[in-house]
Amino acid sequence: MFRKTYYLKGFNKFMFRNFKSKMSFSMLEDFIKNNNIEFSTVFNYEEVLKESIEIKRVVDKIYSIVYKPHIKSDIEEVVLRSEQATSVSNRNFFETIKDPKLWKSKDNVMTPEYVHTTINIDTIDTYENRFISLLISLLSEELKELLSEMTPLIQPFEEKMELNLLTYGEHSILNDFPDNEVIENVFTENESIKAKAYKTAIKLFKRINILKETEFFRITSKHKPLEVMPTNILIHDSLYSYCYKFYKNMLLDDEKDKYLNDIYYHNYVVITLIDYIFKNVKKIGSTIKNAKLYFDENGMLHFEKFNFRNGAFKYYIDEVSDNYLKCETFYLGNDQVSKKETNIYKSINYITTTYSLNDEFYAKFYNDHKLNDYGLLVVTCKNISKKVGNIMTISPYYNNHTSLIRNYFKSLSLLFDCDGTIYENECPVCGKKEVDFETNGYICHNCKSKYAILNEKKNLLWIQSFRRKSE
Repeated sequence: MFRKTYYLKGFNKFMFRNFKSKMSFSMLEDFIKNNNIEFSTVFNYEEVLKESIEIKRVVDKIYSIVYKPHIKSDIEEVVLRSEQATSVSNRNFFETIKDPKLWKSKDNVMTPEYVHTTINIDTIDTYENRFISLLISLLSEELKELLSEMTPLIQPFEEKMELNLLTYGEHSILNDFPDNEVIENVFTENESIKAKAYKTAIKLFKRINILKETEFFRITSKHKPLEVMPTNILIHDSLYSYCYKFYKNMLLDDEKDKYLNDIYYHNYVVITLIDYIFKNVKKIGSTIKNAKLYFDENGMLHFEKFNFRNGAFKYYIDEVSDNYLKCETFYLGNDQVSKKETNIYKSINYITTTYSLNDEFYAKFYNDHKLNDYGLLVVTCKNISKKVGNIMTISPYYNNHTSLIRNYFKSLSLLFDCDGTIYENECPVCGKKEVDFETNGYICHNCKSKYAILNEKKNLLWIQSFRRKSE
């Protein structure tokens, strides 16, 4: 939340500062080459450690508050058995006299069995304590995001050893390890800044989870303040004041930061996509070279619709709204002369970008969104949801952009030899027979995959959109 996305912010400012009012794609590519612009960077563990220490300080204050919070005393009017009432005011006395249900005859004498009285009730459900619960929740989300960024950067065994399977021959990595001894310096990074930052963050996350299990949080988190206003306690009590200042200085601009982060990230993904096309597509036509890009008044990058051909397929990429791109794919075959782009050889897929993908956003994209009728890919920098279906994590901290984008276009252009009769009735993805023919091909009502059977010299199966339904 309060962590600044220094790389993305700097990347965007540099581009914005050097952009002309409208820049062509080819000018952009020359600009990237001439300035040696890198699309990945080293994760700043020193920054994380510094911020984790700041969080630790405020978490220590929160623990002190939770174990000895400010308590508010309320006076409540109740009806008690007469022997339980410790005091009865004049007003309580007259209310008791007026209430005949409370009186009972005993030895022909009317006496009050119950009386109206007032009692003092102490409660921790105060405005200031609700604010502390809000702060606990915000810190929990911040640490969750932080760990989602750091966890993939803790190298597993295969990455450290630069292998993807274990072999047993004379060139096996096992030859480098001693016999019957403890192997050191593989999974231990006790002195590294990476290890310190990760251990500090995971310890803080566990401490926050303990706070969320307390009675304090259970009571005061039910009605968290929508807008935090300074009160006498938040300003003058040393513990509460520390938490309030932390919130005001570090978390108050969170919504603005989220908006800017989404813009910065969207621009980063668009420029990364254009750079990939120029470097990896063999047939770059004049249409894409001359297409224009520009920044709007909010700093978001926009571009004109462009197309390019790669192998037997032609792609048209366009904006449909902020953060949403549309990719239309046409099968043209391998002939030198392009076939007419007919609808039956066409598929439509969408790409949306979001800096941080949590469970709420995941539900929005995949359960409620109208674009669910098409293939929808969510590109994110931080996958907090930990879902994997139709999600691509493009981060400046991972140097894998090329393979990710290549695999995306590969997923739109998979062709297989096939027996057309079988797959007119059976889904090639999930194997169910809940298949219907539509304008642009077949759709499976079970997994929502889309595919076409192309009547070439031999039948070809083109899977246009893989499974879009996880159940």
